[in-house]
Amino acid sequence: MKSKAHIATLLWWESRWRHTFEALRAGWPRPSEEWGLPDGQLPPPNYRVSQDRLFEFLSKLITEAEQRPKHVTTPEEIRQHRKRSRKKLANKQIEVWDPPGHPAEPDIWERLKRATNPQQVRRVCSQSRHWLNPKRSELGRVLYEHAEQFLEAKADPAYQRSERRSSEKKRIQFLARAMAGVSVGMSPATGVDLLRKAKVPSHKNP
Repeated sequence: MKSKAHIATLLWWESRWRHTFEALRAGWPRPSEEWGLPDGQLPPPNYRVSQDRLFEFLSKLITEAEQRPKHVTTPEEIRQHRKRSRKKLANKQIEVWDPPGHPAEPDIWERLKRATNPQQVRRVCSQSRHWLNPKRSELGRVLYEHAEQFLEAKADPAYQRSERRSSEKKRIQFLARAMAGVSVGMSPATGVDLLRKAKVPSHKNP
């Protein structure tokens, strides 16, 4: 029997996989839909630093600091100039960050669902711009390294194969549970089974 702490870890991984698969399909941030993550909380926006813009900004800052006005000569004037430069840096730091969230990659999601061998799964991951890119996403690395187990989950009879729009929720939930198991070293089927049986906290009086 698995401990409550172990189930809590699985639930945490499940929420991350569900968010990733749903965002891959619909983007993030997105309007609220029929279901969210466990406990109803949506994750914060995913900020990403842009190295090119960071390098450009720091280079410009160094150049500006070295080119202080000619009238700034005394120690006090230099100190005040540096103080203003630090304040300017604080006001501009946000400029080195990309906007929160990332757009959907519906083509990647559809190709992932159609993948039939590990090479195709890994190719899909490598071609993802954000959500499943193994160079930028922790979950992308897990999926890339465990492509065989992802396909094992898709081969399970319980995997939703219907093309109805309402089936996407069930498909995402199943894959999230399977990959949560994989993320902690279990088989996909074990992850699905444990999370399916996991008890939801009750708010009723004892």
